[in-house]
Amino acid sequence: WFQNKFLLRMYFILVIVVLLLEFTAGTLGFIYRKHIGEALLEELLIGIHDRYAIDNHNGLKETCDHIQ
Repeated sequence: WFQNKFLLRMYFILVIVVLLLEFTAGTLGFIYRKHIGEALLEELLIGIHDRYAIDNHNGLKETCDHIQ
């Protein structure tokens, strides 16, 4: 099968497409890194407060300790 030119071309095209997608994702992540970081922090804090907070603040402390 490795001598089939069509399959070799398809493999080469798929590898190029995957590399381009990875490069694009990395570039977008770098450009929007501040926005992504802020959104992750906000969602993490909201998730901890809404789902894991207990009346006494030991629950929040234990959750943060567990995440670390």
